[in-house]
Amino acid sequence: MRRPNIVFLLTDNQRADLVGCAGNHIIETPNLDLLGYRGVRFANAFATTPVCAASRASYLTGLYERRHRFTFNTPPLRKHTRFDNADNRQRHLKGLYRMISGVDRNVGRIAAALERHSLARDTVLIFASDHGMYYGERGLSDCWQLNEQPLRVPLIVCDPGRDPGGWRRTELALNIDVAPTHHPGSGRRAGPGPHAGAQPGAAVRGRPRARLAHRVLLRTPVRALRHPQERRLPHRAHQVPALLRANPGVRGTLTDTQLKSGG
Repeated sequence: MRRPNIVFLLTDNQRADLVGCAGNHIIETPNLDLLGYRGVRFANAFATTPVCAASRASYLTGLYERRHRFTFNTPPLRKHTRFDNADNRQRHLKGLYRMISGVDRNVGRIAAALERHSLARDTVLIFASDHGMYYGERGLSDCWQLNEQPLRVPLIVCDPGRDPGGWRRTELALNIDVAPTHHPGSGRRAGPGPHAGAQPGAAVRGRPRARLAHRVLLRTPVRALRHPQERRLPHRAHQVPALLRANPGVRGTLTDTQLKSGG
């Protein structure tokens, strides 16, 4: 088995919907769109912890934050003064979109350099974000809560040497899945002990029945479960078994105090 080069590109606070190939028709990300077209895009990719340091460590080790223990205390969420009226929202979103388009240009430069040096066929390109962000949703900005906006991230894997290209996977994929996916190919071990993540190499190679995520434990100071069928259970750790038995199909928010429908 060949040992490819691996280029892992990780952005900060970029939500899953801030890429053109994810259906955003305003943002300009032609190079990321091309990467998604040539590779495999995971449409339901999530960070297991919406905290920068913890999520980045999970990407590199394949471990949940509770095992690698590399994080920092989460500050209180701020009210969305940056998005509290139409003018502020427009100004901040324009700046955000410009930054992401700048990232996209540099992704294009990296891809072009690989082609120029005849390395593209032997290089796996992985693009992801540490976690997402609130942009005024729920009256908040920043992250650190277990809802879709802070947790859902872009994830694209492009391996020109093996991928058929153009696959869009809808199973759950997690930040802890990345290390056990690419480390076997590189001949390196990712972190101490067994990985918590799955090893979706078959999915990356385009096998439509390849199994990826199971239900997933998400964590900040509050814990929650996320199901592939978008079932969510607010809970504290000791409540998990009873909640799973009593509420197999519940849909609600990921806090201990809210049970209303929402995302």
